[in-house]
Amino acid sequence: MAQVVAGNFEAERAYVPRPYPGRVVLFVASQITIECQDTRLAWDEVAGDGLDVHVVPGDHQTLRNEAPMQTLAEKLKTRLDNARAAAVET
Repeated sequence: MAQVVAGNFEAERAYVPRPYPGRVVLFVASQITIECQDTRLAWDEVAGDGLDVHVVPGDHQTLRNEAPMQTLAEKLKTRLDNARAAAVET
């Protein structure tokens, strides 16, 4: 686990954001269990076509439980269905 944490810190340190021309869809947990900076505005800076934020119940750990996962799955399915429909129209 220590190697995973070290690898994550190294990846975060080396990461350089690049602009993305499309719309970014961000799913965030409703509860924050650790003290951290809200990075949603940073996503907005690289999303050329804007940012959609969807809040799902739970925190980083409980998000994997059935009820929060069901909410996440429903929101994700709606977004994917809408994207498919838009692609067919063009």
